[in-house]
Amino acid sequence: GAAAGHGTYLGPEDFTIITVLKNDLTKAANFAVPVSGDSMEPKFHDGDILLVGDEIPGVDDIGIFTMDGKGYVKKMGENELVSLNPAYDPIPMDDSIINNGKVIGVLEPEMIVK
Repeated sequence: GAAAGHGTYLGPEDFTIITVLKNDLTKAANFAVPVSGDSMEPKFHDGDILLVGDEIPGVDDIGIFTMDGKGYVKKMGENELVSLNPAYDPIPMDDSIINNGKVIGVLEPEMIVK
């Protein structure tokens, strides 16, 4: 999962393949990642599964970022990653941050094939 807070480890051993219904949103997604934490509330909540496309987020877009091996879901600011929940401070960006793609939507439970 990508932390909506202080970062969550994102390693290949944590990947799980799921089957989803084919629609415009799922076809545009490269991968999905669950949210861990509350820093992106009220838009995204702990446990939501975010769909991520290959577009690189610009300023004010929400994306998935990796820093020091930890994954974050944050809004791209001017040289910082920003939480929507004001209880969290912005994270200054540096050259070590990897931009993994723009969040394009939420995977609703009924889109997952059991």
